Amino acid sequence: MRKIVVDVYRVPLAGPARSGCADAALERILTHALGHPPRIVRGEHGKPRLAEGTLAFNVAHSGTWAVIALAASDVGIDIEQHRPLDAALLAARYFTPAEAAAVRREPAQFFRVWARKEAWLKARGVGVLAPLNEVDVRGAVAGWLVEDLAIAPGYSAAVAAPVGSLDPSASPSGDASARGHTASLDRSASPSGDASARGHTASLDRS
Repeated sequence: MRKIVVDVYRVPLAGPARSGCADAALERILTHALGHPPRIVRGEHGKPRLAEGTLAFNVAHSGTWAVIALAASDVGIDIEQHRPLDAALLAARYFTPAEAAAVRREPAQFFRVWARKEAWLKARGVGVLAPLNEVDVRGAVAGWLVEDLAIAPGYSAAVAAPVGSLDPSASPSGDASARGHTASLDRSASPSGDASARGHTASLDRS
């Protein structure tokens, strides 16, 4: 049995999420993983990546949480705080017909589907530049692992990674299971808010 391993960190924010709010945590995590400070550049569609090596990362934030994913190859992550909106209208505009129908039956599914869809698109390196109604992401996505993450009540989150680049022998339609997929960054360790990571590994098993 092969494993696709994605390290997922959850970062509590001091206030509402904003651009750059997870930069310090990201630098600390990458420095720990690499053994030296990271040098980050942007890819063709603006997705941040390391200038050297194969380690990939992705960041998302919403509400008072940020999430960071690390993997040996392409990875995407997203988190969405549940909030009032016209879920049926947005789903009809941006989701596949089957996804939109599911949201009409159960509006709370909107945020789960959106998080899974955006994580998958970010792993592909295209973000929302690609059509959101291209693929139904509620279940298995051929060639990909797309996993829900339990970050905090009132949030939906997901992580995605390609099967082919991480585990060439795996079946594209195989099942995956995630274990231990969140980590708290303990900001009480020092007055400066430095964070220490623990329990951050997610093992995505494929048979």
